Amino acid sequence: MGPFHLSAILLTLAAIFGFISHRWMKLPGTIALFFQGLAFALLVSAVDVVAASLGAGDWLRHLIGQISLPAILLDGILSLLLYAAAVNEDLCALLKRKWTVLALATVGVVLFTGLMGLEATVVVAWNWPALAATALAVPLALAARRLYGGSEEER
Repeated sequence: MGPFHLSAILLTLAAIFGFISHRWMKLPGTIALFFQGLAFALLVSAVDVVAASLGAGDWLRHLIGQISLPAILLDGILSLLLYAAAVNEDLCALLKRKWTVLALATVGVVLFTGLMGLEATVVVAWNWPALAATALAVPLALAARRLYGGSEEER
């Protein structure tokens, strides 16, 4: 069984579990899929522990090793997520905030491009890998500290 068959089986199980969840359990879709993934992982782990001679864990590790995760995420899943987000977006509300969205998107793209260019310049021209590692780590750490309010001692 290859990756295509496994994805078809998982998609079928997701549809069945989604129907059961919607019909009888009344769970939101994301919570239902989370529980399905958790149940599948626990089932594979239990089968691997109980019947180690079957080699379910080794088979799954081998199957996952064959899959190109970046290709699946970028070529398959990302397009579905973007489509789902676009379909569920309220167009009237988006048009009311069009200048804010445009400004934030433009600033974000310019800022990210500048940071990546600066980091590439540091890595290639100056050959300072340590500085390149901290070029993004320090601003992200400061932003996270500001976002989460610092440590408990500072409050």
